[in-house]
Order: sequence, then structure tokens, then C-alpha cells
Amino acid sequence: MKIRLLSGIHRNVMATGLTSFFTDISTKMVYSIMPLFLMSIGASKTTISLIEGIAESTASLLKAASGYWSDKIGRKKPFMVLGYGITAIVTPFYALVTAPFQVLIARFSERIGKGLRAAPRDSLIAASISNKEIGKNFGFQKAMDNSGAIIGPLLASLALFLMPNNYHSIFLWATIPAVLGVLVVIIGIKELKSADKKKKDIVSIKLLPKRYYLFMMIVLSSP
Repeated sequence: MKIRLLSGIHRNVMATGLTSFFTDISTKMVYSIMPLFLMSIGASKTTISLIEGIAESTASLLKAASGYWSDKIGRKKPFMVLGYGITAIVTPFYALVTAPFQVLIARFSERIGKGLRAAPRDSLIAASISNKEIGKNFGFQKAMDNSGAIIGPLLASLALFLMPNNYHSIFLWATIPAVLGVLVVIIGIKELKSADKKKKDIVSIKLLPKRYYLFMMIVLSSP
């Protein structure tokens, strides 16, 4: 299959980069004001910590499952559409929240989307590029992701400056980039059709190299 590149960046990587950019703008607009919003509706610091702990644990556990199932069926795009779609659907519902437990439900649901899309997205990127282009393409992906993570809080800060304590409006505005991210996935990403799929491939922990465990030790020890 002929790989089409734009300045050395595969079209799938370009699309996932744009999707991450828009989605991170949306999610970081929400996350950056969420503690203030929760306290404004009566949540304690302990409640805020509990909500975030449950939400992030959900995403972490689902990443392994979604990666396994996307490999098993040989498709990545459906997981990405569903994952980013959940985020786009949940975001405007924050504007309707009146109690902390409702935020927990919304955050839990949104992190399900994160867990579903993350591993298949990275797998799609890896499958779309050659070994000589790994650093450039993954670097582009992370750059777009982090750019969105910077712009999101800045936009939320500007919105709070112009509309003090108007959290609900910010949640609604955050929906726009989330929807744009889903549209980019649907229109821009092409599912790879591999002619040499091996259905009998079995992944075993015993096959992992020693350097993998070393890497995991470094990750677990990082703050």
C-alpha cells in the first residue's frame, strides 16, 4: 500500500493530531475549571479527589481492554469514533449539573471514552508509518496533543475573566472543539487494510523483553 505523506507526516497521523488538538482544547477547558465549579456546588476537596481518582482509574483500566479488542478484530477507527464521540456527547451535560454525584457520572462516562480510544489510536499511528518515521510522526501527535492542552486552559481563563463564575457557558463552548475532533476522525482517518493479518498471533507476557520491564519501572516511579 502506498503511504501518502504530508511533509513526512502520514495522513492518519495528521488526522489523529488534529483530533487530539481539538479534544484536548475541550477537555482541558473543562478540567481547568472543574475544581472551582465543584466547590461552587458544595463539593469538598475529598469529593473532588474521589471523583478524579475514579475517573482516571476507569480510563487506565479500559486502555488495556480496548487495545486488546481492537487488535483482535483488526479495526481501530470504530474505537476512536466511539471514544471521541462519548467525550463530545458528555461535555455539554456538564452545563446541566447541579450536584457533585452528577459530575462523577459525567467524568466516569467521559473517561470511558478516553480509555476506548487511546490504545487503538496509538496502534493506528504505529501501523501507518515506517520505522524511519516513528519519531517525527509520534512527535507531531504529541505536539498537537500538548498544544491543545495549553490552549484549553487559556481559553477557559479568558472566558472566566469575561464571564466570572459562568461555568455552564464554558462547558457549552467546550463542546464545539470536541465535536470538531469527532468529525476529523470520521472524515480524515482511513482504516488500514492489512493483507497479512495473523489471527493466530498470541501475545504473552513471557515474550516481552527485559527492557520493557525496565521501562515500566521507570514509568511507575515517575511522579
